[in-house]
Formats: sequence, C-alpha cells, structure tokens
Amino acid sequence: MILDFAGVTFVDSTGMYRLLEIYRAWREQGREVSITNLSGEIVEVFYLVGLTEVIGAGENRSQF
Repeated sequence: MILDFAGVTFVDSTGMYRLLEIYRAWREQGREVSITNLSGEIVEVFYLVGLTEVIGAGENRSQF
C-alpha cells in the first residue's frame, strides 16, 4: 500500500499512531506500506519520531 500525502499539511500524534497501527497490521499480513508526497515539515517530524525508519517514506513515488 502506498499512502499518498499530497496536500497533507499536518499530522498530529494520533495520526502518527494510526499510521503505525496500519503499518503493523499490514506487515502481519505480509504486505508492504510506504508513504509518498510528504511535505518537508512532515518528513522532518516523522524523521524525529522515527517513523521514516519504520515505514518507507519519501517525497515522491519515484523513490520507491
């Protein structure tokens, strides 16, 4: 699954937790999850909390 974050300008801690839940559920089923089209600010926050290490994340789909 590729989650397209084009147009997303803010993700709070609840949203980050939900993303982690989705990631874990899909991984248990043997599926891949990644995020694309993240704004620079969201990439920075995801990096700081470690989400980019857990879930593949990039600025555009060509990075996958």
